[in-house]
Amino acid sequence: MKRFFILTISLMFLTLGIVANATATSFNSEYELSEGEWIFSKKSGNSYQKETFKVSGDVKLEVTTSGGNIVVTEGNSDEVEVTLFARRGGTYLSKGDFNEDEFEIIILQRGNTIIASVSKLRSGWNWRGGDPSFSFEIRTPANSTAELRTSGGNIRVAGLTGNQELRTSGGNITLENLSGNTEARTSGGNINVNSFSGNLNARTSGGNIRLDDISGSADVRTSGGNIRGDKISGNLEAVTSGGSINITASNVDKHLVLRTSGGNVTANVPASIGYNLNLRGSRVNTNNLANYSGSTSRSRMEGKVGDGSRLLELRTSGGSVNVTFN
Repeated sequence: MKRFFILTISLMFLTLGIVANATATSFNSEYELSEGEWIFSKKSGNSYQKETFKVSGDVKLEVTTSGGNIVVTEGNSDEVEVTLFARRGGTYLSKGDFNEDEFEIIILQRGNTIIASVSKLRSGWNWRGGDPSFSFEIRTPANSTAELRTSGGNIRVAGLTGNQELRTSGGNITLENLSGNTEARTSGGNINVNSFSGNLNARTSGGNIRLDDISGSADVRTSGGNIRGDKISGNLEAVTSGGSINITASNVDKHLVLRTSGGNVTANVPASIGYNLNLRGSRVNTNNLANYSGSTSRSRMEGKVGDGSRLLELRTSGGSVNVTFN
């Protein structure tokens, strides 16, 4: 009888742990980004820890968390404000709500470098209902460089003018009102970029890429999603293995290169400049084409429009190519 009682209690705790872990896992899905939306509550009582550091000159941020989200936005010109949120399921946690000895929480300043990180020190079963998820919200001067890494959450950066390096294994990345050089990597999420100038290098293995109001040079690639861009000015190379590409360009500096293996490619480009055309697909369609010289067939066009000064390369293996000159 005693052995049966112990077994029953053990099974009850195991079931509760599984449910709690499922709840903790679903926390990340609750934090899905959509066209610039974000998720942090502004109620100060929800924060686990908050620190403010005085700075002068260029600022560098080094932020790492294994299970949560990171948001960095422009704040005051002379300080960095770091807020850490700890959450389990739908509940914000305070000091004493979990075993803090199992985690290393670092929020500190070294000159003009701000380091904020959370990592787990001990492995094993958490009898309180699963590990917390730790997310950072940071307000920093506009002239800040950031290295942000999270293995399971989303990243949003807005209003900065420095160089940014962003990596997440399972979340979305949102960039807003940035200038400078930015490298963004996600294995499973979408990438949304709105109002960007500079050099952009963005990669996702399984998500879509959305670009809006981009100037400078951009190289964006996804293995399984669609790519869409509006108000593109400068140079763009966009590649996807399994989706469609739809780009509207207000200006082309040197090249507009769009390639996909499985979808359609559509481009709207200015008619006032010259192009070196390389169009290939199961079918090639052009509208308002003028001053063209070169070869034409149902599935291919190679030649020049005007002086041929800009490269316009659109290719697809399994879909159609559609170009409108406006």
